[in-house]
Amino acid sequence: MVKITKAQKENTLHALMKIQSTNKRRKYILSGCYYLITKGWSFLFSKEKRIAGKLDHFFPIQKIWNQNGVIMFDENLEYDLIKAETGIVELNFDNEGIPIKKTSIETDKTKKKKKLTYNELVIMNILNEYYNKYEDIGRNTKLLCTKKSKKTLTSQQYQELPLVNKDGEVIGVYKNEEVLEKIGTPIYSFLCSYLLKTNTPQSKGLFIGNKDYYNEISNNIS
Repeated sequence: MVKITKAQKENTLHALMKIQSTNKRRKYILSGCYYLITKGWSFLFSKEKRIAGKLDHFFPIQKIWNQNGVIMFDENLEYDLIKAETGIVELNFDNEGIPIKKTSIETDKTKKKKKLTYNELVIMNILNEYYNKYEDIGRNTKLLCTKKSKKTLTSQQYQELPLVNKDGEVIGVYKNEEVLEKIGTPIYSFLCSYLLKTNTPQSKGLFIGNKDYYNEISNNIS
């Protein structure tokens, strides 16, 4: 009989919690994407980067445009960070609410390995900024740190989120977990139907939003 040590149990529990945290973060992002799409924003999703095992399937976001066609996020760029009064590190926005780009980009191997997670945290910061700007959540809604950092971007999620119906109307503010289940899970399933590596033929990506912005990309590539 194989005896499992206390350390092994703790490592297993830690790994499970990390998996659950990552999956929740991605559903938080997908719920936020749907919310901003109803506000006129546009998103370009990449094909699957990793086949699901313990983690959910992963479809990185390549670009985000706001309702005016301004690029709010590009997966190939890095963004300026600031330290808030609370001591945590957050994304730096200009006076018009647009993330400020870095003038130089780090290219060391360690940075490249962490870029996917970095991009997710940048997107979370954008979502949180606009949940607040659109004022569909209560002023007293808490923004909780799910992973606090004083050196890199901090992972934060609102405790309550706006729930949007199929007509794009906010029908109320509900607990984080409830919105992730009602919005994040269906959006995840929708992306799976198009972007899985196992799909034949496989899509290169999926654009949702104003087609003029997608045409602009196509023209720049061609």
